[in-house]
Amino acid sequence: MLRALLLASAIVFASSAATAADPTPAGEGKAALIEEVLRLTRAEELTRVGQLAGFKAGIDMAPAPIPADKKAKIIAAGEEIIAEVMAWPVIKKDFIAMYDKYYTAGELRLVIELCKDPKYKVLVEKQLAMVGPSMKIGQKYGKLMMPKMMQATARIMREP
Repeated sequence: MLRALLLASAIVFASSAATAADPTPAGEGKAALIEEVLRLTRAEELTRVGQLAGFKAGIDMAPAPIPADKKAKIIAAGEEIIAEVMAWPVIKKDFIAMYDKYYTAGELRLVIELCKDPKYKVLVEKQLAMVGPSMKIGQKYGKLMMPKMMQATARIMREP
């Protein structure tokens, strides 16, 4: 869902300069760096698009077809629930805590530098455009996997 963020993480951790110890404690300075990374990576938009695309893909994987009128109502209700329960202001603090745990201030500065590169901006734009199609790929194989997973689960549950 947030492939661009993961890519940025991988690039930073692959860099030997990024792995140097940075004693900067969590605090206002580091929080501002995290906020900037989230802004530059368009984390809010990627999260929202991913949530909705994932929800819609899940609906499409229902074992029985859902009538179009019901499907539209389910999607509308799901969008409202996602907006309420997983609104960016609600989940943003969890992202900030995660970034605080896994990134040093020095690594965050490197990510910010990376994100300002026009080439990175192309990556983010393409990632946003590919969220829906990516979910459809997961859905395609999920439909093949689910019956087998259900069979395996049923078999395991019957075992003593």
